[in-house]
Order: sequence, then structure tokens, then C-alpha cells
Amino acid sequence: MRQMELSRVFTLIEPGPVVLVTTCDGNRNNIMTISWTMVLDFSPVFAITTGAWNYSFAALQRTRECVVAVVLPPCSAIHCPSQPIRPA
Repeated sequence: MRQMELSRVFTLIEPGPVVLVTTCDGNRNNIMTISWTMVLDFSPVFAITTGAWNYSFAALQRTRECVVAVVLPPCSAIHCPSQPIRPA
């Protein structure tokens, strides 16, 4: 996995790839897939959709922590920049 500056990570989320959200409530680890995300403003802040029907929702409310992994298609399926993003 390559590292990026936090200020650039949000650009990977548009136009909306699947993201994996990992949570832990102290007792149980959980991972969920989300295909609806939204970048808020021009900052590394974004929204995800979940609710009380999902185990991760309770863990997020309790701990206010999660890990978000952006799942990108292979480079041949998307436009690849001529210069790679440099690690942070």
C-alpha cells in the first residue's frame, strides 16, 4: 500500500469507489463495504452512509473511530496520472 498526504487522500474518493470501513467496539472487529460516500468541501473530510441497522454504526457512535480503505480498480481501468503520487 502506498502512503499519501492526508490533504490528497480525499481526491481518491470521487467519483465514488467502494470503501471499506473497519470498526471495533472494544470487543468485536467489524468491516463493512460502502459504495455511497461524499466529499465535504475541499478538505480531507467526507461522509459515509450507515445507520442503526448496521453493527458498525453502533461501534462508530461509541468510539468515534474507524479506518477507511479506498478500493481502487486496476490502473488499466482508470486514468493513471503520468507521474505517480509521491509517498508522504
